[in-house]
Amino acid sequence: EKPKEDKPQEEKPVENKPAENKPAENKPAENKPTEAATEETSGATAEVKKEWDSVSRVKGNVEVVEEGGVRYNKLTSTTANDNGANEALFEKAGLQADAEGNVSVDLTFKANTPPAETRFGVYLKYKDNDNNIFVGYDKGGWFWQYKGPNVNTWYSKTRVEAPNVGEENHLSIVYKKDGQLNATNNGQNLFSTEVVPEAVKNALADVNKVYLKAGTYGTELSSVSIKSDNQDNIKPEDETPAVDDGLRRNDQDVHYETLQSEQLKAIIDTAFPRVKEYELDGKTLTGQVQKLDKMSINGVLVTPEVQYRKIDDATAEYVMKVRNDDEFINAEITVKLQLVGNEMHFDVTKVVNKNNVEMGKPVDNVRKLIQTIEFPGNT
Repeated sequence: EKPKEDKPQEEKPVENKPAENKPAENKPAENKPTEAATEETSGATAEVKKEWDSVSRVKGNVEVVEEGGVRYNKLTSTTANDNGANEALFEKAGLQADAEGNVSVDLTFKANTPPAETRFGVYLKYKDNDNNIFVGYDKGGWFWQYKGPNVNTWYSKTRVEAPNVGEENHLSIVYKKDGQLNATNNGQNLFSTEVVPEAVKNALADVNKVYLKAGTYGTELSSVSIKSDNQDNIKPEDETPAVDDGLRRNDQDVHYETLQSEQLKAIIDTAFPRVKEYELDGKTLTGQVQKLDKMSINGVLVTPEVQYRKIDDATAEYVMKVRNDDEFINAEITVKLQLVGNEMHFDVTKVVNKNNVEMGKPVDNVRKLIQTIEFPGNT
């Protein structure tokens, strides 16, 4: 049953039945030239130019803000928007498909509204309401959706959970001219490679528009903060904020050790390669204060078994055993943290693939190969 066009329906919880796993209809307004987006800036950043503009018929808000020493463009839908034809759309100058039709979007963002109330995502090669490609999330989690002549298809499998308020996310979406669509958030695959059908590809062949979307349902607004390219002349914070009770509880069961060179000192977690803080020239610099225990292999999050040893005053080593039989992951990975002068070196020094893979010989399943290793959330 096709979703209603004018009044978007509330998303239903994800269930096993495909028909009930249907994301709310994503209907952007017509691609008409519009006046500039709502002009809002915080007092400290009034002179900084916005990097995103609202281009929808019913505009959303764009505000330049600074939080924790980082500048963002805060994008928010309004009560005048909806989650259909009047959703808020935002455009960034220069962000579009290339001449061959490929699209690459990389965003670092934080959600300002709870996942149960947020309807956010990216339109790729947007032509109009009935011809576009979308990757985003609602309360059911992340999904894709594409539309073209007689086509309206969306992701109906188990979804990756939507981001929580305040968490940093690095979203990467790649669409290739041959129709392949992939997306990751913090190194985790949001879905397996999806191939967009010929009918949709052909309808969007000459289209290069890329938009961000923020939807409203009733009184539920969507708000995200997109990290700005321009991080110059950020106003220093008056004082270092006190660690809240949540961080203290998060920190209670962690055993830390200190690495030190002649110039730099670092406080490191012995259970996972993470630097909590640095000290340089008498000043304390924050690293990753939240406890971490997961790494990403081939886009799959795994929790390793970790053996730690301190090699010398400036060097520590972690031997990490990772295994996920469903994803053909079975490996031992060695990571070294080392202070050299005023720099911290974070190096993967050894990778042992324990699958039956031999160098120079055919592989019966390419998923047995270790193609990417990432440490989401590490700073």
